Amino acid sequence: MVSADHVNNEYSIDVLVHNRYHVGYTWNDEQEGLVTIEVEEFPADIIQNFLPDGTVITVKQDGTGDFTDVQTAIDSLDGKYSNGVVTIEIGEGTFSRDKRIFFAPICNFNKLIIKGAGIGKTILKCTNGNADESTISLKGAYDNLYIENLSIDGTNKISFGIDFDATNIRLTITNVEIKNSSSAIYVRPSCDLLVGGGNLNIINCTKAIDNSGGNVYLRSCTLNLLSVTTALSVDNGGIIRIRSAVRKFTSVSNQTSQSIGTANTSGYIAGNWS
Repeated sequence: MVSADHVNNEYSIDVLVHNRYHVGYTWNDEQEGLVTIEVEEFPADIIQNFLPDGTVITVKQDGTGDFTDVQTAIDSLDGKYSNGVVTIEIGEGTFSRDKRIFFAPICNFNKLIIKGAGIGKTILKCTNGNADESTISLKGAYDNLYIENLSIDGTNKISFGIDFDATNIRLTITNVEIKNSSSAIYVRPSCDLLVGGGNLNIINCTKAIDNSGGNVYLRSCTLNLLSVTTALSVDNGGIIRIRSAVRKFTSVSNQTSQSIGTANTSGYIAGNWS
């Protein structure tokens, strides 16, 4: 339900969405009581742009989903809003692009989930190989963005697997694999990264988590690293907090860019591995 008070508080408006196409419009009139307008009389742009809680948008290469391309599915969210959970489900296969996937639609959701079919089953791949490129670029101000159950392949160590290329982004990742990038995840100022539960696998990267001024939380997860130069790096006042997290490192040159529990001008890494 979406509600909004009238400017003079004389009445309130409730928008009830039972499914994608059935919308009701009600308000409380002081003289007539509860008044309802049928769906035919409701503004068309509300019906077109409102996504009900539980909306699922599918991406499948065989054409049986809503889209065959991940970028097109993300772009379809532009101008949409929802007070519930909206999910983009990406099927099995390798979804390759010669440039980054931009998360930049102007939308307002309570929660947006990007969900694959599993690590090694859904692969988002950037084939560019340019040193200034990234596989996923987060450009919008997302408060509750989730990426789950997929692999990200940078090809020839492009700059970033996931790049927080804006401020005020809060991302939670669960069961994600990132490989072949200079920095697997690059977190910028005023951004939050939560690795919450499941596995984060990072393979063949210079830095696993590169935090430049943001906040990173490793909670109740397993960090699996293979062929990584530096596991956790902070600068520009960034903070990394470790709680109930397990590390499994193979061929990792440096576990952290500075000692755990020591704050300096670069930043702070706090907590202990389980």
